[in-house]
Amino acid sequence: MFSTVVHGDESNKNVDEWLDDNDEPSEEIDGTSSETDLNELGSSTEFSAWDFFKMIFATIFVVGLIYLLLKFINKKNKLFNQYKYIENIGGTSLGTNRSIQLVKVGDRILVVGVGEDIQLLKEIDDNEEIKEILEEHNSRLDHLAQPRDIFNKLLQYKKGKSSADTNEFQSILKEQLSELSKGRQKMLEEFSKKGSNKE
Repeated sequence: MFSTVVHGDESNKNVDEWLDDNDEPSEEIDGTSSETDLNELGSSTEFSAWDFFKMIFATIFVVGLIYLLLKFINKKNKLFNQYKYIENIGGTSLGTNRSIQLVKVGDRILVVGVGEDIQLLKEIDDNEEIKEILEEHNSRLDHLAQPRDIFNKLLQYKKGKSSADTNEFQSILKEQLSELSKGRQKMLEEFSKKGSNKE
């Protein structure tokens, strides 16, 4: 059914003849070319300070592009969400499969209870309260994808944790030192009582 066509060299040589022709020794027998190749290879693998700075610059450039991409996506999502008629603003869990959610429907904000069924708990009518809730929601969205805030939060967490650990260590140290001084005073009193009893 299928035919295989094999194209070969124009000359009518067999495989052994072709291999014998290609196995001719190289012109440089003394090995100087291989040493030169090794020297060139060694010099090309050196890593200079300029290469290090280029690598750091490239990394910073890529991180900056990712940051700009996140900001762009965040703005696009915000613009897209402005034209949505129903938006979940946020909520809190009250237990297993139960929560309270704030839902923006058009210009109204509804407080909804979610559990086995969904129930309207309250409709927020006050315009000032609606404006305040929406401003809070938008500010959270603005700060959601900003890496500097993430770094600041991590630094504050570490500083808070280290200061709490330091305060805890200091209080434990003070307690132990006071216990040691009280124990020492008791031992001195007992020693002085024994010394006065012997006399």
